[in-house]
Amino acid sequence: MSHTSLVYGYDPFHESLAFLPEDVAVEMATEVQAMAAARTLGEARAVERRHTWLPFDEESEDDDDTAFDVEESAAFADGDWPPMATQYALDQQLFPEELREDIGQVVRTTLNGDYLKIPASREKEVVALLGEHGFVCRRDDELVLRSSYLGENLQQFLVQRSEGPSR
Repeated sequence: MSHTSLVYGYDPFHESLAFLPEDVAVEMATEVQAMAAARTLGEARAVERRHTWLPFDEESEDDDDTAFDVEESAAFADGDWPPMATQYALDQQLFPEELREDIGQVVRTTLNGDYLKIPASREKEVVALLGEHGFVCRRDDELVLRSSYLGENLQQFLVQRSEGPSR
């Protein structure tokens, strides 16, 4: 049986656990935080992206030195960027359908796409079940949060986590 290393954490906005391959979570967090740090369109365009996308029109003819704040972008305002960690397992078919049905439920959203809701109350049961299917799971709430949130939302969630993470 092959082993897939997963990292998971609690997403307080969706009130759900989110599971991602560990390397993907690291790359997503790096991309999201780099985009948040970009101060010009040129800096934003220069961010290497494998798991995210530019939160503005790639065909934009604005100069590279044009001021940029990802939180001012339409994609951020609409909730389309950054990507949702809770959506990854569903979009990338991380788990076979029968296993996915055993660990959570698909939540349909009107605007931002469906995601897999996995109640935190089932953490031990879900981690054990995934282990039976060859997944090696490690909890890292901060990494998962950094892969999906930035700015004030990220800071608020990190403070909540430090005051007592949901377990």
